[in-house]
Amino acid sequence: MCGHILKVKVQALRQDWVINMARYSLIRGWLECAFDDIGAIEKVVNEHWMLCETYGIDAERAALYKKGWGFPREPMNWTSVIFYGGNVSQIAVSFLQDCMEKIAVLNIEICGAFFIDDEEETDIRQWLLNDGKFQNMSRDFMISPRRFD
Repeated sequence: MCGHILKVKVQALRQDWVINMARYSLIRGWLECAFDDIGAIEKVVNEHWMLCETYGIDAERAALYKKGWGFPREPMNWTSVIFYGGNVSQIAVSFLQDCMEKIAVLNIEICGAFFIDDEEETDIRQWLLNDGKFQNMSRDFMISPRRFD
């Protein structure tokens, strides 16, 4: 009997994994910081990306998702802006969220906003980073993701 229950749970987990791999979300936004703090943020991103397989994301897919980051290479006036944008599988949303949470608690002055829209328009969220805090909240407005194939 216990073997049957375990088999059913494993099948349910696999089904959930397949469903989440097939659904995608568009994540786009920015972080504002001092130019001197970009290295610390990039270090957190690089260290977090090394954990990709613990989230069920293979190294090849993680490398693809990492291309969504845009780090300025030179200062431009007083605020530097780091961007992230990309369509990621549903399981990668939590991977990116955990990365943002790590960035939020760095001992630096940083703020940011990200918009997350799943392709089925059922999960419409925003992430806010400010004063060492990370907020994950639903949004009441839709920014319709478009496919440019």
